[in-house]
Formats: sequence, C-alpha cells, structure tokens
Amino acid sequence: MHQKLTVPLLLAFLSWAAIGPARADSFADGSKLFKAKKYAAAAKCFETSIKQNPGNDNAYYYHALALHYAKDMKGAISEYGRIVSSFPSSQAADLSRRALMVLDPTLLRKLSPELFTAAAPSAARSSGSSMVSGSRYGSSSSDDHYPAEAKLNFTKEVGLMFVEAQFNNRPMKVTFDTGSQGTTLGKNHLQSLGLPEPTGPRNSLGYWDMRLNIKLGGIERNNFPCAIKESMLDSPSIGQSFFKDFVYTVDNNAQTIRLVKKAAGSSSSVASSSGSSSGSSRSSVDNNAVPFSRDENYELMIVSVSVDGRPGRMYVDTGATSVCMSAAQARNFGLTVPEDAVDTVINGTTGRMTGKKFSIRTMKLGPVEKRNVDVVVVDNYTIPLPLLGQSFLGDANYSVDDQAKVIRFNRR
Repeated sequence: MHQKLTVPLLLAFLSWAAIGPARADSFADGSKLFKAKKYAAAAKCFETSIKQNPGNDNAYYYHALALHYAKDMKGAISEYGRIVSSFPSSQAADLSRRALMVLDPTLLRKLSPELFTAAAPSAARSSGSSMVSGSRYGSSSSDDHYPAEAKLNFTKEVGLMFVEAQFNNRPMKVTFDTGSQGTTLGKNHLQSLGLPEPTGPRNSLGYWDMRLNIKLGGIERNNFPCAIKESMLDSPSIGQSFFKDFVYTVDNNAQTIRLVKKAAGSSSSVASSSGSSSGSSRSSVDNNAVPFSRDENYELMIVSVSVDGRPGRMYVDTGATSVCMSAAQARNFGLTVPEDAVDTVINGTTGRMTGKKFSIRTMKLGPVEKRNVDVVVVDNYTIPLPLLGQSFLGDANYSVDDQAKVIRFNRR
C-alpha cells in the first residue's frame, strides 16, 4: 500500500493540524502560499512560525514540505531529520520518516534504526492496496535489453525488499512489489530525480500516464509505462509488468533476486539454491509447488492458504509488510481481534488507514507452515482478498514461474 508529499496530502494533513487561535498569522499565510504552489515563500512563513512557536511540530513539518517542493532537498532532509529527533512520537515525525525513506534512507536508519528490521513493531511502510496503482501492462520496446539472466541484490528495510533502479539514468531505490501490477512513482520522486512532471489530465484512475526508461540490474525497459501519483510517502514500486518475462527466485538468506528469461513458448527452468528445479511446469508431482491463478481485474497472484486450519484465498504481495485483511475476512478465518492488539497506522497508495495488529497461531501455504504470524485487520479495508505479505514471506526462499502458474518453495 505501497503514497505523498503534495497538496492533497497537505489538505488531508490540515484536518489533523487545524489552525487554532494560538497559531500566529505566519502559519496561515504559509498555508495559503503552499496551496498556491509558492513553496519558497511558504517556507519563509513557516520558518517565522517556528520562531514564534518552537514547540509547534506542525510548523516544522510544513516548513520541511515547502522546502521539499521548492527543490531545496538539503534543507528538506535536514528539517525532516530535525522533526524525527525533536518530536519522535508525533504524526509529523511519522510523515517525516516516510519522506526520509525516499530522500535519505541512511539518515533515517541513524535516527530510527528500529524501522529497519523485519519485525518492526509498527507498519512504517505500505501494507496493501498497491494492487490498484500502476499501469497494468508494460509494452515492449525495440530498444529493450533482456539478458538471459539477471541478479539483483536487495536490502531489507522495514521488512520490504529494496533494489537499486535507474529512471532515465537517475538512480533511486525502489520496492520489488508483486502486489502492484505496474510501476508507480509520485511527483515528489520525479522532483527528487530532477525529471519533469507530467502534464495534461489524469486518467480515469486518478493518476498520470508517463513513459520512462528504466534499468534494473541488467534489464532495460525503454519508453516504459509508469503511473505517476500526485504524491507518495513511500519509495517508487516496480511491479509485475516489468519482470513478467522472467522466472524470478527470491533468496531471503542471501538477499538476492535471480531473474531468468523465459524461453518463448515453453516453461522455463531455474535451479534453486539447493540444486532442485524451480521452473518445471510439472507442479502436480512437485510437493514444493504452490499453484496460483491471476485476478481478472488486477492480474495479481491468488493462492490458497489456511489460517488456524481454515482455508481461504489471498493475494501474494511482497510490497506489504504484514498479512492484511478486513474484519469480515478475519471472521471468515475464525479470527477475533484480541483486546491487546496493537493500534497501527498504514499509509498506502489509497491513503492513510488504521488497523489492529496481532499474531495468529498458524498459517500454511503449500509446504510452508509458520507460527505466530503478524496480521493487521484494517479499518475500511476494500480490497477483495487479504494480502499475503512479508510477515509470512519475509524469510522464505521461492521461485515464481508465471508460465507454469506456480510458486516453488526451495528446500532448506
């Protein structure tokens, strides 16, 4: 859920940071200038507001946001860092951490090292609904470069897989996201990359269509369709349309993703880390193979799971930190939210959501059975199926073969 540093975020943020009588006029003036996209002038007003009221974390955040949009990245990073250090428990700090995840992950790691573990206590990244963002199909270009095999190194940050990509030869970290069909960026990412923003009207889904040249490992996709959101707090995500022509193997031990080009008209074969075949289509005789189908609307992988012995279906989403579901979906699995469940805030492509996080006894997917898996029951969850996220997949080694429609879990 896998989003947002622009005017819509500002408007939503105003509901939390309502301007009260104790706030000086410079804050209101800065807000007006920001809405008018006069970011440099807005930053000066918010700076004055900070001097007038040094304890107002709202003013600090607006100051950072205005610097960000005035393309003063050094000043914005410094201010976001100051917010995290000075107001660590505030919503302004939560939003600033998400900005630093894009702009300066190294600084964020120093300020909030707890976010960079697979078992972070709260969802600092997306946890679902990335499925609805992104262009659904990636058309090929005659200038595309497809190596027979590519290897990506990834880092684990807040439980998600981050890889290095280039957009028009400009580097940026992105999430490897099976929960998104397309490749998605925010306008704020384009600004950070020094690329022009899209012009013209948005499409029917509320984002802009834009073509970019993308490099990921040895794979080059030119004039590749991307979805541009008004803003995103999270890093850009590269979804299934980019790597649909490859069988890919995720090794969480070595923190690598191996992509092998599919042979035209036949099922690919990929050797797993244990030496077993990972690409054969003979899933009926492979006890480690889990069949999947594709959602008709979102083209996402659907698998059959069991939760505490009760069967059901879920979307496979490597861009979700946890297993996520609605209250009704939880009831279908016989789950009841315990009284000691942890309040959790999730910022996704569809906006800010709240939920309750707790652990379930067992979850099983094919040959893989895990205990004490984190689940988030999300308020106002509208996704048709639950998301099978990194709280289940984060330490597994597996290959995905789209031609054979199977996920093969490697023996360890």
